[in-house]
Amino acid sequence: MRIKAASISYAVFMAVLTALFCYGLVLVFSLNTNLEDHYRGQSKLLAEQYSAQAYAQANFHQFPREEWTFVSGTSDGIRQGFKKSAWGMLYTMGVQTLGFKDTISEHYLLAPQMNAKAPTLYLKDQDDPLKLSGSTTVEGLIACAKKQVTQLRINSSTQMEINQTGPVVASQSRLPEYKLRDLESLNDEAAEFLDSQVVEYHQSFDQPLAVYIADSYLSEVRLSGKILIKSEDTLHIASTAELKDVVVQAPKIVVEANFKGSAQLLAAHEIVLEANSFLQFPSVLMLTEATGFQNRIQLEADAMVQGAIYLPEAKSNLHKPTELLVEADAQVLGHIFCGGTLELYGDVTGKIVASQLLYQTQTTKHSNLLKDVELLVPEQPGWLFALNESAETPAVILKKL
Repeated sequence: MRIKAASISYAVFMAVLTALFCYGLVLVFSLNTNLEDHYRGQSKLLAEQYSAQAYAQANFHQFPREEWTFVSGTSDGIRQGFKKSAWGMLYTMGVQTLGFKDTISEHYLLAPQMNAKAPTLYLKDQDDPLKLSGSTTVEGLIACAKKQVTQLRINSSTQMEINQTGPVVASQSRLPEYKLRDLESLNDEAAEFLDSQVVEYHQSFDQPLAVYIADSYLSEVRLSGKILIKSEDTLHIASTAELKDVVVQAPKIVVEANFKGSAQLLAAHEIVLEANSFLQFPSVLMLTEATGFQNRIQLEADAMVQGAIYLPEAKSNLHKPTELLVEADAQVLGHIFCGGTLELYGDVTGKIVASQLLYQTQTTKHSNLLKDVELLVPEQPGWLFALNESAETPAVILKKL
C-alpha cells in the first residue's frame, strides 16, 4: 500500500509539473504573440507618424490655428491629429498618431518653404544694371533691370575672375509682394511671467507662453522653448547666454561676439551681430517697424546666420530706408529680403531679394555692384524657408522640438 501511495503521489506530482510546464509554454507563446502584435502596432504607428508629417507639410495652410484637427490615417483604426500654432514669425505643429491603444505625439517647427525656382538674386528694376567685379561667383537665376549684367573693373589693380553660371531675366520695378502676419502669438493673455532671477528654464510648446522681462544685458542664463524675451531698451545678448528656439523682442538687439544659439530676433529698428557670433538654424533676424533714425541690420566680420533675414521697405518718404550690411567674411545661409539697401561683402548660400545693392570703398560708391563675394545655390534647397504667407506654398519642417 505504501508503494502504491507513493506511486500515486509521484504520478500526481509529475502531472502537476507537466501542467505547469505546458502552462508556461502557453504563457511564453502568448507573451511572444503579444510582443509581436505590440511591435507590429508600433511599427504601423511610426509609419503613420511619418505619413502625418508629410500630410502636415502639404496641407499646412488649411489647418486652423490653435485647435486640433483629426483625420483618418492610412491604416484601419488609426487617427492623425494636427494643431498649428504661430510662434513669432514661424509656426509650431503638434502632430499625433493614435491607435493600437497607444499615441505618438511630437512637435515640429515649420515655416513656408522657399520657392526653389525663385532667383538666387532679385534686384528691383531701377534702370541700373547689375555689375560684377573682382573674384565673384553667382550661381543660379538672376533677375535684374533690363536683363543686364556687366563686368566692371573698379580700379587698375582689380583682378577679374567672374563666374556667373545661370540665366538672367528682367525684374520688375517693385519687389515681390510679401504678406507678413502679425505677431499676435506674442500677446498671449495666458502667458506666464518668469522671475527675473531665473537662470535656467525650458518651456515646452504644449504649454502657455512664458515671458522673461530682461533689462539691457542678458547673460549667464539658459532659456529654451516657448519663451519670449522682452526688453524696453537696447538689449545686449552676451556670449554666456544660452538661447534655443526662443523669441527676442526689443527696440535694438546687439548679439555680442562669440555668442552661439538659435532665436528669432525681432527688433523695432536695429540688430547688430558682432564678430564670430553664430545664429544657428532656424534663426530669424527681422526689423518689425523700421521707423527710427537708423533702420539697419549689421553682420560683423565672421558672423554667421542660418535662417532668414527680413528688412521691410520704407513705409513712406519720411522714414529712413532700411539697410543690411554683411561685412567681409560674414556668412548667411538662407533667405534675405531687404526692402532697402544691401551692402554685401560676405557670402550667401541661399536667395536674395533686394531693392538695390551698394558697394563702397574709402573714396567711391557703386550701386548694384557685387565684388569678391559668392552667391551660391544650396546643394539641397529644400531647407530654405521664407517668412511670407502664401496659400500655394507648402511648409518645410525646420526641426523637431
